[in-house]
Amino acid sequence: MPREPSTGLLPGSAGVLAELFSGELLFLLGFLGKADLIAGPVRLEIVDSGYGLSIADSVALVSTVDHPTAAFTGPLEAAIRLIAGG
Repeated sequence: MPREPSTGLLPGSAGVLAELFSGELLFLLGFLGKADLIAGPVRLEIVDSGYGLSIADSVALVSTVDHPTAAFTGPLEAAIRLIAGG
């Protein structure tokens, strides 16, 4: 089934999913993430969201990113869709 490129998450859903992916569903990113395919650690700041992505031995959505190695400047909603594979 083709995906609609203009489709996004409902308002507020990105924040709820970010809370879940950084808490109760943290194991899911660690399980589905492919951290072993990255040459070195990545600390991605999701700018102005209060979240970041840490990729080292596993993948985790974190609430703080110390000394980011990269930045995502799009909305949290877009970052969550990328993380979740949507």
